Amino acid sequence: MQEMTKQNLVLFKKKNASHLFEGKIKEMEGVLVEFFQTISDDAGDKATIIFSFIQIHGKLTQQELRDLTKFSFSTISTSLNFLVNVGSIVKNFIPGTHKYEYFLKKNHVLFIYKPFSSLLEEWENYEQILIQYKKHLMNLKEEHPIQAEFLIRRINGYLNFVECQRRSIDGRKRNDFFPEYTLNLLNNNSLIEFSPKIANIEQKMYEYRESCLSEKKTLNNKIIGYFYFRRNLTQQRLVQLTQNSLSAISKSLKELEKTGVIKKFPKKSSKKQSIYSLDYRSLTNLNIIIAADTRIYSYYIKFCDMLNELQDPTTNLGNLTGYSIIKNKLEEIVKAINEFRSNTEFVKKTKKELEEFILQAR
Repeated sequence: MQEMTKQNLVLFKKKNASHLFEGKIKEMEGVLVEFFQTISDDAGDKATIIFSFIQIHGKLTQQELRDLTKFSFSTISTSLNFLVNVGSIVKNFIPGTHKYEYFLKKNHVLFIYKPFSSLLEEWENYEQILIQYKKHLMNLKEEHPIQAEFLIRRINGYLNFVECQRRSIDGRKRNDFFPEYTLNLLNNNSLIEFSPKIANIEQKMYEYRESCLSEKKTLNNKIIGYFYFRRNLTQQRLVQLTQNSLSAISKSLKELEKTGVIKKFPKKSSKKQSIYSLDYRSLTNLNIIIAADTRIYSYYIKFCDMLNELQDPTTNLGNLTGYSIIKNKLEEIVKAINEFRSNTEFVKKTKKELEEFILQAR
């Protein structure tokens, strides 16, 4: 009887540790977590790591996520709330307990937090807000011709990005492209300074951006938001705009420069501050998407090799905990990558159309 109790205890522990893998399966799980982080804009971000495990396992509790990530319950709870709020996952109460399970939505799309249709809807909502502010700026052109035209063209960058995405995702062409060239209004050695009226419009657009778009509220995204409207900025100016420390701004700028989102111009003299720039808003966003897609494709051969290893009877991996979960997820990703390629080609096509327009419109 005592022996039977021990067996039951072992079975109970095994059942309740089905989310904990070992050996080669654990290694493969690690590669998948690395993959989901690599293709994210926020690799290493705890919400991204948590989302990675939910994508692999399908559904997890907070306790299971703690077992897998070693994060605090506070961190896990905050990250899960973010993922629920942006529509990436849903939670379901487990009857007879005080716990919730968190799992992927039925219309979940691999590689991104939200389905393309939802993202496009979100972008188009913000597009309509910017169009209204663009009209306000048109009325200020007589009073502030350069400032108003500059901000209009920065808005055009976002409108062009949304138009490219619209054409890529569902084949709709709503608008022609708008001019977004600004070097004739502001050279690379200068910062734009807005009058109170125009600065107020900029701030409202910035605030709407933060509230409308389901981006993570990171310092990097906050900084990018100001670059979208101002093109050129210095570290000190960003300290004033974001109310963050110089060291934090410096760290973020290095990360954004390393990933090619912004570029740094050489100092003209030792007394002058370095100027950082994000030139074409539309092309920058499209390049970020294409770079993320390229990172996705770079794992294709590795995943195919992992699948072959799992399916090889001589490896004896079939009886290990998590075998089916990892195998099914790899098959899903390999299939999705093949389907995803066509979307990337559409993005590249519309980007080329936009580049040709920009070249002609200078």
